[in-house]
Amino acid sequence: MQDAALLRVRSLWPALLLVACACALYARSLPAPFVFDDVPSLVQNESLRALWPPGRVLWAPAQTSLAGRPLASLSFALSYALFGLDPRGWRAENVLLHAACALLLFGLARRSFLRVTRPAWIAANARGLALAVALVWCVHPLATEAVVYVTQRTELLMSAALLTSLYAAARGFARERAGRPAFAWFGLSAGAVWLGVGAKEVMAAAPPLLLLYDRAFEAGSFGAAWRRHRALHAAAFASWLALALLVASGPRDATVGFGLPISAGQYALTQIGVSAAYLRLSLWPAPLVISHDWPLAQSVGDVWPSLCVVGALLAATLWACVRRPQLGFLGAWFFLILAPTSSVVPIVSELAAERRMYLPLAAPVAGVVLVCAALLHARVPRAVPFALAACAALVLATVSALRLEVYRSQLALWTQVMEIYPNHRLGDQIESQIGQELARENRLAEALPHFERSVELGPETASNWQNLGIARLKQGAFDAAIEALTRASELAPDAAASHSQLGLAYGRVERWSDAEVELERALELDATDQTARKVLARVLVRLGEQRVMKGDLEGAVPRFQRAQQLDPSFQAAQQDLGETLMRLQLAPPGPPAAKGRIKSGRAGVPGGRGDGDG
Repeated sequence: MQDAALLRVRSLWPALLLVACACALYARSLPAPFVFDDVPSLVQNESLRALWPPGRVLWAPAQTSLAGRPLASLSFALSYALFGLDPRGWRAENVLLHAACALLLFGLARRSFLRVTRPAWIAANARGLALAVALVWCVHPLATEAVVYVTQRTELLMSAALLTSLYAAARGFARERAGRPAFAWFGLSAGAVWLGVGAKEVMAAAPPLLLLYDRAFEAGSFGAAWRRHRALHAAAFASWLALALLVASGPRDATVGFGLPISAGQYALTQIGVSAAYLRLSLWPAPLVISHDWPLAQSVGDVWPSLCVVGALLAATLWACVRRPQLGFLGAWFFLILAPTSSVVPIVSELAAERRMYLPLAAPVAGVVLVCAALLHARVPRAVPFALAACAALVLATVSALRLEVYRSQLALWTQVMEIYPNHRLGDQIESQIGQELARENRLAEALPHFERSVELGPETASNWQNLGIARLKQGAFDAAIEALTRASELAPDAAASHSQLGLAYGRVERWSDAEVELERALELDATDQTARKVLARVLVRLGEQRVMKGDLEGAVPRFQRAQQLDPSFQAAQQDLGETLMRLQLAPPGPPAAKGRIKSGRAGVPGGRGDGDG
């Protein structure tokens, strides 16, 4: 009995170690704020606010990061139902998905190494090698963006689905070899491919990878793989039809696809350099930033060193797939999973992104682990390679922890981007973001230069002018604020916030009529703007009081009534309305000048709340 329990513990400790490492590494990052695409895709995405009707949940707004990705959209809707907008819950789910991917990678690597016939020491040490691969991959700094950047759960879901498909297929192959039915495992494998298609388009790599895996580790040839597992592979490749339908709906056709400012040839050339950079980051993970500003390649001469490296690796992969298919599968893993985002289909929004290496990273990690194990095999005691793997994992985990600290503050995150890329193509947006973060910390004097820089870099972007205007308004530079907010409202006439803030700025310099026009426009565009309603109520009271001072009591009444309607709790509007109606009842018939004499007791009203006795 004790032996059985000990055996269970020994079999479970690698899984427990992987889960513990993932949770311990990312625990401190849970409270980090939503960043970058998290805000429009998650925080401001109304389609995630309810789980019913399902069509609204599954079909996110076009041109957002969830468009055409129903599984990811449903996942985030569940997060909102469980945690609201508390980023800790959302990010905890990402961490658990990452831990699950590490477990699946460990299981897949172990079963794959057991099938390697040459050299024999790989199969003999399959468990330890698989644990080293999964552990290093789990704590690698290059994987941090996909985990801690909440929106990139799309990458995690796709990776979990692809790993599940291959792992389930490997389990099915094992059952076949044992003469047992494998229908359930093959069904899970095919089903995972279909689910993954709803998470991210990169899942297109799963069917050919599944066929290559079958050929390399089970059937021995493509013909045998197809004959023995025709139903599995046919179901997997059929998922391309579902993917084609999702892509055909044009969920992000403004930033992804052909016919965009970047040609397919230019993009492919650029991705040669990007792929080489990914490999370098796999071995030396620095610098890591949330937004890379990669230059667009114009000719082969721009990327020839990278072309030599990537070309040699691709040629070696093709040779190995023919002569040593098990070794070739590692190269195929890297190139096929990167292919949808790093080949010929232009993605103009981001030429390079660390999260794209989340799953492909397993290939270079496995390669390095195997090379190191081969060099040390039979030369040192058996425990030494695993001790070295543990040390490497500890160093990588330390670097990852330092990287995750940057995500705890958007100010630190964006400041780092501008330090590495001073001329970033999104520089105006990043400078504006830095300014907003400084303003939230009441560091307005430090924020203003960043807002001014954002206007210099993006003079045709309304939000840049709006942020500058709001900062100047808070600073008390009302005329400068009016100038900036006027420009913002000209660039984006349908933006309620610009009109609302401009109305407030006009109010600060007592241009009540101009303030009324802007605030009414803001409420016309956004009837839920409570700030605009309250400010407009006070502006109308001032306008009404001006009418009273001029003797136009009848002209003042509708303004007081409108103010009371906008803000029923505003006592000044009620008081002025009551006093004005009373004066109208007491006023004798006669010319307007006679009414003007009635309000002689209203001295001081335009300058304050009006303490006159009426």
